[in-house]
Amino acid sequence: MLEKLSEKYSDSIPNYSLIKQTEIATPVYNITVELTVLKKKEIGIVEEFIMKFINSGITDKLLMSQSLGLTEQIINNSLALMISQNIVKSSVDNGFQLTDKGKETLREAKLIVPEVMLLNFIVDALTGEVESYTRMLYDSKEVKSYKLDVIRPNIRKPNLENLDFNSINNLLKKMQKQNVSESFKGDLISVNKIEKCYISYRKKYMLIFKSILDELADLEIKIFNGVERETEYENIILRMENEGIRQIPFDKISEMDTVENADLLFTKIPTGVIKEAKFNTRKIELNKQRTEKLTQLLSVNEEYSNQESLDQDLESKISNTQIIRDLNEQINELKAQSQNVNRFIETYQHRPILEEAFDTANKLVLLISPWMRVGAIDRSLEEKIKKALSRGVKVIIGYGIAPYDETNEPALKRLNTIKKSKVGKNLELVNLGNTHEKVLLVDGKYVVITSFNWLSFKGDPNRGFRQETGLYTIDKDTINKTLDSLEKRMGKNLKSYLE
Repeated sequence: MLEKLSEKYSDSIPNYSLIKQTEIATPVYNITVELTVLKKKEIGIVEEFIMKFINSGITDKLLMSQSLGLTEQIINNSLALMISQNIVKSSVDNGFQLTDKGKETLREAKLIVPEVMLLNFIVDALTGEVESYTRMLYDSKEVKSYKLDVIRPNIRKPNLENLDFNSINNLLKKMQKQNVSESFKGDLISVNKIEKCYISYRKKYMLIFKSILDELADLEIKIFNGVERETEYENIILRMENEGIRQIPFDKISEMDTVENADLLFTKIPTGVIKEAKFNTRKIELNKQRTEKLTQLLSVNEEYSNQESLDQDLESKISNTQIIRDLNEQINELKAQSQNVNRFIETYQHRPILEEAFDTANKLVLLISPWMRVGAIDRSLEEKIKKALSRGVKVIIGYGIAPYDETNEPALKRLNTIKKSKVGKNLELVNLGNTHEKVLLVDGKYVVITSFNWLSFKGDPNRGFRQETGLYTIDKDTINKTLDSLEKRMGKNLKSYLE
């Protein structure tokens, strides 16, 4: 199936080529709930005759038993049941009478009673749609066994409060039409509790496309359930991808051996820079491990030094002080080796680099981010932007994935408020209309080229997203080429701000 889809749709997107086809596992919540429904049940023959007697004015239990040839105990039990169901009522003067419910029951010869039942269904974890249960689902072990690429949920695990009553009611009615079994009959009156809720998966097919004209353009996808295309899935997954939630299964960028081909670094970066960045990244990781060990050793020595021990002579104190000094020097040297070098950065390193850019820049902070969200442009970042502007730093922010994107508006409003303030004269907002670049350039000293959306995602490690990697480089040739490219895109003399 996947091969047939690939053959049919390989040239379906103008100026894009098919670079990967894969089987994916889309998540659903498999839910069993306890419901209460009102069901119509046929009344018993004894109860029906008793109701007819009462309706005719005959309320004597002995006469009923003799007429029906039943014991008086059976008559008493049937009457007690119907009284409990509000079908019959008793009074001292009039004996037994039919209630309004009893009269309606007698006319239809059926009894409406509440009944508790269990219903199993699924909630699509991307769209939120409630669907009938299907057996063609995979658990986590099967997904791993079949090597399916897992898609993350878009909605939280349902609880009783956020289950939609109308959706469940509509599903129940749909199932009643499709199923002749009496077990599905009845009108839903309440959803009582969730008995079980766990995640399962459905297998679908994904085709991944890359632009052949713009190496920085975002990837495009097509998703199929069999031969049927599912555009709603495509829109949701692309939106999540653009918000920093990695959904499109591509080669893991954290694998440095294949990083030259990674989707986020489609730009003309010298091979030497990439090789140097790979070497430095490995070195930084080793330095990090060494720093942790030295820090632990430093802590031990500082603790020993602070102890007021009579046993410590002057020579021991001097020796220990020297050890502490040497350890601090080694730690500082290792940290310095991790700064201002060509290297790859991970998802959660982006935000600190962005904040440091506004804290330390002297001339220019040039930031390109197609999407903007107020969650990323928070009060803390606002203050850092204001302080940079107050120091005379030129801040230029390019944005826009489309000529008009209303989802950018709240964040854009926040930035425009800064622009109108006393320090806002050095802030410039440029709507690029259809940009795919994600770039941070500071003072002409370094540039970060990445797929990380700087102003729409904070890179919160608690969100559990997959790793993204950017290239941090101090290579002058790469910086100049980036400036040349952005000057053409923006129609500005950016280099003048660096003079």
